[in-house]
Amino acid sequence: MQIPYHTIKSVLVDYFDAPKWMIRMPGTSFAPLNIYDGSFKYGDDWYFLSYERKESLVIIELTEHAKYKYVIFQVYDPTMIASQIRKCLPE
Repeated sequence: MQIPYHTIKSVLVDYFDAPKWMIRMPGTSFAPLNIYDGSFKYGDDWYFLSYERKESLVIIELTEHAKYKYVIFQVYDPTMIASQIRKCLPE
């Protein structure tokens, strides 16, 4: 998946608890262990999730993206990654 910088509304590092009523389309989830990977729909919004714990996740909110409203993922150094993405955003 490619995310053009101009579609990024915000980037932060935070905790995310997937809503219990999210629909996998397609995706893998094991909610008791907080494992999510793939595309999910909640209400009218599409999410791309890829994580194995709820905290210290990179959360990207998108605007005008072809499909997704949020991209949320786990990486080794989320603060550094979020900072690098923010540096590339148009002002």
